Amino acid sequence: MTHSVHAHGIAYSVAASALFAVLYYYSTLLEPMSGEQIFGWRILLTVPFAGIFLLLARRGGEVADILARLPREPWLWVALPVSAILLNVQLWLFMWAPVNSYALDVSTGYLLLPLTLAATSRLVFREPMTRLQTIACAIAAVGVTCELILTRSVAWPAFVVCLATRSTTSCAATCVPTVRAARSSTWRWQCRLGHFSL
Repeated sequence: MTHSVHAHGIAYSVAASALFAVLYYYSTLLEPMSGEQIFGWRILLTVPFAGIFLLLARRGGEVADILARLPREPWLWVALPVSAILLNVQLWLFMWAPVNSYALDVSTGYLLLPLTLAATSRLVFREPMTRLQTIACAIAAVGVTCELILTRSVAWPAFVVCLATRSTTSCAATCVPTVRAARSSTWRWQCRLGHFSL
């Protein structure tokens, strides 16, 4: 993978994290709507735009491939709904937390997230860790330790964020061939770097 591809990946990841933070704050401006109402509107708007994106990116074939695998691999009838549920829990919590005074707890979960993703990559996918990746995990661990010392507790939304996201990633890597192929690339580490930079 060339330096240019690395740079583009990191730039996209940081930009996504910035948009992530803006969307997180934006939900607080939508009062008096509840977290559930905001989540519902997000789903209604996400579905058509995600469909358009799949068409423009010419990724419709991957959806067709998964549908074609259903008769041959019955376990997908369980794996796909479980992945969808876990993803929707994340989307709901992201919209619900800021308007219900759990924003800091969810932020703590995203601080824990790089560590859980790194553990999954190392233990489940057997990915090697470079020196830079090890240093990044160590820095994240220091940040988590400082947060735990200050708060002396971890609320349930933090565990939901770091555990459900890890499970969703593992399930997606099992279901979608292109995700399985990407699991050994820098893509996943760039995503973690984006969360850490935020």
